[in-house]
Amino acid sequence: MNKQKIIGLVMLIIGIVYMICFFAFTNFFEQINDTLCFILTIISVICIIWGFGILIFKTPEEHFKEQAIKNEESVKINKYYKYKPTITYILIGINVLMFILINMTHGNEEVLKYAISKDNFNFYKLFTSMFTHADETHLIFNMLALYICGSKLESLIGNIKYAIVYMLSGLGASILIVLLSNNPCVGASGAIFGLFGCYLLIAFKNRKIMKYTYKYDLLPTIVINLIVTFAIPNISIIAHVGGLTIGIVCSQILCRKFVLE
Repeated sequence: MNKQKIIGLVMLIIGIVYMICFFAFTNFFEQINDTLCFILTIISVICIIWGFGILIFKTPEEHFKEQAIKNEESVKINKYYKYKPTITYILIGINVLMFILINMTHGNEEVLKYAISKDNFNFYKLFTSMFTHADETHLIFNMLALYICGSKLESLIGNIKYAIVYMLSGLGASILIVLLSNNPCVGASGAIFGLFGCYLLIAFKNRKIMKYTYKYDLLPTIVINLIVTFAIPNISIIAHVGGLTIGIVCSQILCRKFVLE
């Protein structure tokens, strides 16, 4: 990482740390002078936007190098995509169907009946919370992530292992929420982060062939999603970090012999 990227990362971290503190210690900030608090908040937002811009900006040379690596990887890895992503399409279908049945039929308020939390636990909610979404934006972003990451991962490791990783990551995230969080939570993001974790470990182990996927695709995507997770309120840190960790563990157990040659 060059000097400019390091500066961008530092600015991003400073801005995010302030925003986390702002939401975590609201009572403390309410006692500070309003003008000072407003100025600090504006500075933190500028740091986040500017730092994020520095990190994602690419020079023509960097872009050319990245494309060359991507083209080289595509030639080598295509032969390893042996399975049709059937489970991915089924999961997307279930999530969309649940959204129609719950949100569009009864309204977004109905979602809380299927949400999981420590204070409102029923066994069936471990499953229903995985396939329920708060609103259209929540559903669309999760389904795009599931399609983009899930279809590639399933094509590599097969339908059965893929389904196991998805379900264990989603259920594991739900259990962690029951143990650690009082806030009701819904969404497929715990399971999707599990897919990210599984795919990341596979790409890391095979990074000589999957260099683009690991360095320029998965790693930045996961980092950005984690930054968003910690920076924006009402996103379950437990579900995302828990799902990611469980996915990595599942990858180590189920796909430890998955080696690209």
